Amino acid sequence: MRSKLLAPIVIFAFNRERHLRELFDSLKRNEEFADSPLFVFLDGPRSMEESKIVDNVQKLIETELIDLNFKLIRATENQGLSNSILAGIDIVLAQYDRVIVLEDDLIVSPVFLKYCNENLDRFSSEKTIASIQGFSYPFAPNSKGTYFLRGADCWGWATWSDRWASLERDSATLLMKMRRFNLTNIFDLNGAYPYTNLLSRQAQGKVDSWAIRWHASMFLQNRLSLYPYQSLVSNRGEDGSGTHAGNSDQHSPDPAEILPNQYPEQILESKLDSSKLSKFLRAKYGTYSKFSYRRYKRKLKELYRNFKKAGF
Repeated sequence: MRSKLLAPIVIFAFNRERHLRELFDSLKRNEEFADSPLFVFLDGPRSMEESKIVDNVQKLIETELIDLNFKLIRATENQGLSNSILAGIDIVLAQYDRVIVLEDDLIVSPVFLKYCNENLDRFSSEKTIASIQGFSYPFAPNSKGTYFLRGADCWGWATWSDRWASLERDSATLLMKMRRFNLTNIFDLNGAYPYTNLLSRQAQGKVDSWAIRWHASMFLQNRLSLYPYQSLVSNRGEDGSGTHAGNSDQHSPDPAEILPNQYPEQILESKLDSSKLSKFLRAKYGTYSKFSYRRYKRKLKELYRNFKKAGF
């Protein structure tokens, strides 16, 4: 595959050298990686002490990627995760019509880039498709297929410039529309996850999440995202090291190494898989009315521990 046909990869990094090294190691197992345009956005330090850590991360980037076609953009001051991601994707999509987005606490399957590039091509003219998602909760881990859900997600994904251009960045506007059209319950997967609460806290300035605005924007536009039943991405940030991470030493299961080869016959949201996901999240994290961050962390630890025991 020629490099000009490959989507640019955008990586967002900060102060986690070990995590970033693991991401690079996993990307190098993808045969498309060496020929892909690569952008690394490195956020600035919050203190003099942290400056040394970020300097070390920069050295890692320059060493690991020395033979590749990459561009490093380092912020002189700390921008924060949300601002870094929004601005970084804007910069890349001003030059390209598509992008693959990764954060430094992820590791990816050896077929992740192939999966993203093939489906960016496959669905490029299907404007109802918001994004290509690499992560999936394991409610149907034995299937080699894919499914569609309404909205978009944030752990290892890809999209096109025209879809990104329709992102509504004002959370108050998004929240108002959710309530006006009586979509909050559906948005929350019938009480399985507090997306509306997160959007409300974003509107109040209590959290800073680009992802909830991305998801809500695509959800309100009734756009779908493609997911693999077997996750091609693993999040390794649940160790307390990230901006929004929990404080768990448990890792999510390693990503699958099998390329999904089955696709839905129609481009429609899978109501069955949406229901399964709702039941999965409700069982593991509780319901909207009973949701608490402590319970979420406890359940997440238990979930990852059970995955390891099961051999995932």
